[in-house]
Amino acid sequence: MSVTLAALTCLLSVSAQASSTVVCYAKDKAIDVELHGSAGRSVGSAIGAFGGEAEFKMPWMPPAARRVTFEAEHLTQTWYDDREIRLAVSWIKDGKEPSPELTLIIKTRRVRGDDSPYRGQYQLVAHLPDEAGTKREVQGKIECSAD
Repeated sequence: MSVTLAALTCLLSVSAQASSTVVCYAKDKAIDVELHGSAGRSVGSAIGAFGGEAEFKMPWMPPAARRVTFEAEHLTQTWYDDREIRLAVSWIKDGKEPSPELTLIIKTRRVRGDDSPYRGQYQLVAHLPDEAGTKREVQGKIECSAD
């Protein structure tokens, strides 16, 4: 019984280190965003259980895209290793009415040791649903953590 208990304890401790929770957040005059997901720590692991919410405060942002909920299908690219977290999230409103196409690109790097946050920049690219397909961009600081 003690051997089984010891083996189970080892398995649980390995499982606990096999993945981490990734959270990215930014709040400034243009956006208020929080993204989260679960990431494996092995090479090639994807971020799963992805989701998040954003509020885009720019006056030129159409009302249909001011508050957005992100789901796994919106996460289009990921890069996660010990030193960097990079994400690309794309969103367009479902339905027949015109919608902006939004792409949020996040590039962060761990600043110090293993327990330090990842800090970097976000870039939001919006293609507006006007006749010209106007492209607007905003950039700012973002921080991520992984535990």
